[in-house]
Amino acid sequence: MAFLRYSSIYCITTKEISISERSVFSSICISTATISSFGAIVQIVNWYKKLQLSESRRILCPSPSVLFSLALADLFTCVGAIAMSILFLIFEPAQKTNDGKHFHPAKDYYVWIGLPIESFTMFSYIASYLWTLFYSFDVCLRAHDLQSRHKIYHVLSWPTAAWLVACAQFAIYSSDTKNCSLPGPMALLHYLVCYIPLSVVMVCLPIVYWKAYRKVSQNITHMTGFFTDAERRVQKSVRKKFCYIIVVFMFCWLPNFIDGFHDIKEYIVRKDHNFFRGADHPFLWFVEASVNPLQGFLNCLVYGQHGQFASCFGYIWSNFQTTYALNDDDDQEERSTWTANSLSGSCKIPVSEISPLLAGSRRSTPVLSTPLSDNSSPREPFHAKLLGEFSHLTSK
Repeated sequence: MAFLRYSSIYCITTKEISISERSVFSSICISTATISSFGAIVQIVNWYKKLQLSESRRILCPSPSVLFSLALADLFTCVGAIAMSILFLIFEPAQKTNDGKHFHPAKDYYVWIGLPIESFTMFSYIASYLWTLFYSFDVCLRAHDLQSRHKIYHVLSWPTAAWLVACAQFAIYSSDTKNCSLPGPMALLHYLVCYIPLSVVMVCLPIVYWKAYRKVSQNITHMTGFFTDAERRVQKSVRKKFCYIIVVFMFCWLPNFIDGFHDIKEYIVRKDHNFFRGADHPFLWFVEASVNPLQGFLNCLVYGQHGQFASCFGYIWSNFQTTYALNDDDDQEERSTWTANSLSGSCKIPVSEISPLLAGSRRSTPVLSTPLSDNSSPREPFHAKLLGEFSHLTSK
């Protein structure tokens, strides 16, 4: 997000974003992060079940550990984004120092509250970048009939994200924590820690999926010996799946990439060390607040969990309708009972016991719709469970 690159959350001034704009920005971010967290939770639950199933049966499962880790990173980003937005509403804007040239936090304790939450959020975002890239590597390895490297993914993802965040926060701790104006090299380090991982994934993701798509297409032809409409449909499904994954990541992070490219260019060409303040293009902040936290929700749709998400949403909605209907029935019966009692004036007799003709509509308990289990779910098309078919497509 924007304020993770430019400066710490307690160092954002009213020149960069006004008080009223803070409320709008935080509301957008909290709303999108809340929606995305639901999608991330659905992914975690379903991929954890598949992970346990693959371990118990000792079968080759389509990258459940990679997708489970990606969903976990998405959930962490949602929690961090919501916490950062709440702090953004609570914290007062940074104030000018006595000399009028620099800024400092409005309260000293803002540093000790903001830095841990900011570090956790930055760590979560970098981890989500890396797991998105590692998933593409895993797809490419399976397409080339090579063994997956799950342990290497875990070693390179979480520790690398933690190390990068430590470097970024060192730029703050090494200087005066009460001074928001970091020196040029330290500000550049804080900025690049967030920008470089995003840039690497943005560039590598289409290349890796393109190589995987070429190999899958070759495997389809070699497996059958000819290329008919059935093979074309499979090839189209694979291409569609890969394009969806790339488009989702580009949609969520392309504004950050463009914004960062512009800032780096200004730093190199104009030698302007104050380009990190971000006052020239605040509109991008609102765009980033809208699309950045949506990654968890969109990943739930493109990584094959859209059916489970729809089932969970339908289950919650049916429960809401059931509760609302039961409350209406209770209110109607209470009103009928009160009418009968007011007419008799002696005792409370429900209308349904006086005469069946006076009773209201009979209470009926709706049947709750429950999500289908994995065993009873209909067979999904190829593009919905792509990696599950790689065991058949990777034969040489």
